Amino acid sequence: MRAGALQAAIRDLMPDLDLDDQAALRLVRSSTGAKDLSLGALARLTKQAKRTVKARAIEGRKLLVEAARLDAILEQRGYVRPGSVGAPIR
Repeated sequence: MRAGALQAAIRDLMPDLDLDDQAALRLVRSSTGAKDLSLGALARLTKQAKRTVKARAIEGRKLLVEAARLDAILEQRGYVRPGSVGAPIR
């Protein structure tokens, strides 16, 4: 059941990629939780090691946090990004 749900989720998110039944079952059986299963599926589909995918996810999260922090600082100083809501029209 979880293997079918995994395959359906992958088809919804990435229609051009597919995970066969055996690979989905193997990932479900070997995973220890939802996070581990997600990392395993992404690693399998991108042909990378699970720890590489995890490291890139952590790096991406850090970049998003840093961008949000910088955005808050710029907003405090009155800067408004062009094209954003509330930006002056030129």
